[in-house]
Amino acid sequence: MRNRVLKRKWIVMVVAVIFLAFYTFYGLPPTSSNHAPAYLRIDGEVRDSNIVTWVGLADHYEVISYRALFARSSYHFVAEEFYRVSEPRFEEVNIIEGLTYQYRVRVVDKDGAPISRWSRSVKRTLDIQDYGDNVFTNPPTAVPEP
Repeated sequence: MRNRVLKRKWIVMVVAVIFLAFYTFYGLPPTSSNHAPAYLRIDGEVRDSNIVTWVGLADHYEVISYRALFARSSYHFVAEEFYRVSEPRFEEVNIIEGLTYQYRVRVVDKDGAPISRWSRSVKRTLDIQDYGDNVFTNPPTAVPEP
């Protein structure tokens, strides 16, 4: 009897550790399509360049966690190209899939020099928040430094 209880405790602890490791790296999954994740994607051919692709799902988003990705740093994200990939889809009055925008960004240091070496933390999911009534059709040219 005691062995079964210990075995269950170990299983629960292992599952909890796996969840915490996943949460630490990726964050919690989105709760709705209005809070879909945005990803800073690094493609193989541009890994050593200063160009990456940002893909944001939904239409009212603002980056809020670049501080976590580039802690103790002063990088800027500068938009290079920006275009709409898909239109929003609605079900009754609820948005089920937002606008999908894709644009390439340049990352520069505080003096404007391009950053060409990437740390692995750049691959983590960026947190975003609802932008309210300010529809994100005109993206900012630069995100303020942390």
